[in-house]
Amino acid sequence: MPKLTKEHLQNVKYVSLADFSARIDQIEDIDDKVAFATRYLLSHGTGPTDCSFLEAVHVARMKVAEASLKLKDKLYNDDQLDLDPADYPVDESPEIVNAFVEDRKDDLGNEMFMGNPIGYLKGKAKDLVDEIEEKDVELKDDIVLKENCQRLEQELSGKTMKDMLDVDRNATTLDIKLRLQSKFGNRDIYKETKPGFLSRMFGTSSNAAKNLDAVYNAFHNPNHALYGNINALEKAANEYLMHRFPEWRPGQPLPNQQQIGALSGTEKSRTELSAAVIEAAGEQKKVFGHFETLVAGSMRHNIQYSDLKRPEGNEFQQNFQNQLNLDLSDDESSLEDDSVDYSHVYEKAKDNVNESLDMSDDMSAE
Repeated sequence: MPKLTKEHLQNVKYVSLADFSARIDQIEDIDDKVAFATRYLLSHGTGPTDCSFLEAVHVARMKVAEASLKLKDKLYNDDQLDLDPADYPVDESPEIVNAFVEDRKDDLGNEMFMGNPIGYLKGKAKDLVDEIEEKDVELKDDIVLKENCQRLEQELSGKTMKDMLDVDRNATTLDIKLRLQSKFGNRDIYKETKPGFLSRMFGTSSNAAKNLDAVYNAFHNPNHALYGNINALEKAANEYLMHRFPEWRPGQPLPNQQQIGALSGTEKSRTELSAAVIEAAGEQKKVFGHFETLVAGSMRHNIQYSDLKRPEGNEFQQNFQNQLNLDLSDDESSLEDDSVDYSHVYEKAKDNVNESLDMSDDMSAE
């Protein structure tokens, strides 16, 4: 896709998370992805919505994290580039979003979007309101967007990063749903796994199939203990594939299209679902681990919207490298834990937020 232009952004409107996910994947430049995500989010509420605003913000940041991870993999693993990662600041600062950025200040907006999306989007909403008001004539769509930005600005004034972190930590079900939706489109693969009338009457479904169905439903049930438990869902999918292919074991290549095509009915659909779940779970763990690094690392720098507008060469820019606290070794080692429990890292980030809030209160009291 060619470079995103201001004209392209003016036509961006919120449709759905599925639409957003498909469209942002078509954008190559990661800075353009952030710009597109920002405009898409600021139109959330101008029409029907399928999620809360913070859930949409989470999905947008996960998409940016996924793109960031691909860039870092390319920088470190693509021999054809003939580049030395040590020449780029990301080599020492893993929270940098755009791995190929040469000047750290050029990545500040991306990092703020990851580590302080509340402040970032509040500032962007105000800027867009000002931009619209500066026009000679406000069109109907402009008025709707301006009023929506004003509403979002007010809404975000009542939110903190702790609210965002809570959404981040509880959005696994949403993330997996979008990954499966991306693979199967409008096809309701789960509905296809339901047994037919005779199978229900005579109870011919295997225990592995029944367990897959039970865990899949529990994974999507907010009132169940297994809600959002990606390991439980992955385990059930693995067990079904082992039932269907006795020689197959977790970690081996997934059944190919020819093997799956030889099956029929619910067996084929369950196998497709199981393979897709295993693939989605692996992607989710990898991307969320990187997402965690970006968020926690960027939060430590406490980037404010005013920092994005400071002229080059000011004190903030000169001392930025000196302010970096990049002791992430403990955090990165935690990514090897299959439990996917990142709460300890988020607690560190939350402590930083609380300290900032306490300092603000002290300053206000003075």
